[in-house]
Amino acid sequence: MNEKSSWNHNIISNNASFLQSWEWGELQKHLGRDVFRFPSNSFMYTAIRYPLPLHQSYLYIPHGPVGEWNEKNVETFLKEIKETAKSKKSFFIRIDPHEKHSDDFARLLSSAGFKKTTSVQPEETLLLDLSRSEETLLREMEHDTRYSIRTAEKRGVRVIRINMYEEKKKYFEIFWSLFEKTNTRHGLRAYPKRYYEEIFSLEGECRSEIFCALLDEKVIAMAVIISFGDVATYLYAASERGYGRYNAPTFLLWEIIRTAKKENKKYFDFWGISDTKKEWIGVTAFKKSFGGIPVYFGGTWDYALNTPKYILYNVLKRMI
Repeated sequence: MNEKSSWNHNIISNNASFLQSWEWGELQKHLGRDVFRFPSNSFMYTAIRYPLPLHQSYLYIPHGPVGEWNEKNVETFLKEIKETAKSKKSFFIRIDPHEKHSDDFARLLSSAGFKKTTSVQPEETLLLDLSRSEETLLREMEHDTRYSIRTAEKRGVRVIRINMYEEKKKYFEIFWSLFEKTNTRHGLRAYPKRYYEEIFSLEGECRSEIFCALLDEKVIAMAVIISFGDVATYLYAASERGYGRYNAPTFLLWEIIRTAKKENKKYFDFWGISDTKKEWIGVTAFKKSFGGIPVYFGGTWDYALNTPKYILYNVLKRMI
């Protein structure tokens, strides 16, 4: 087993997130960031260096570290990551472990010197158990969602799946046009275009797959799915305005869920919900209409290596 396969095997064995996959680390390299992998016995994790002005930076560990959370492992982790942080002029370390929220977990991080901060990744998601039958999954949806699925099919909407690299590239500009318009409608922010191009290019054990809902031959809805281990993740979606009566986004998502189930995925991750963020309310209601179990994570935490710089960084960030 080569280094890449060994890394992914261990990440999957720990039921960890695709954000700690080998391929996601390579994606970050393609975006010009320094990436450091630590396959230690206590925790394993990928740390990404995010540059800041004046030759400063911080290290970010998305959905990590991965391993057993106890005082000894946290102490070993901090000793290890501090050396890398100092050598790269990083004045703080940011983590958002893929661990369920609990008071004990929060106390462990607080006692080690971490401070909770604004979340980078969603703190709440929905997980759909795909071990159950299609009939059960349909029955546990909201009535209007089941109706929308039937209506879309009757009105001629069909779904295609795109998972070959060259074919995905051909569909990227269609996605980007839809995605920009969708974000504008819902008041959502987006990363630079290059980031989504890299996601479309993801290949390997952690790979992106594109699903399109078509009316005749026109793409009226699209979704980007990340497949890694036993989980399919609903990462991004977009739709054309003016086609509401066709219920394409609902039918599209149901066909994606069915595909994940047929390919023996254990869970479908809806990737982020929130009942408090105004711009997320519509998206959250849409996802919840499919059922699923809410899962709450422990959030994002910072560890300051230079407290004055860290305080100044947060002051300036609030001013921008």
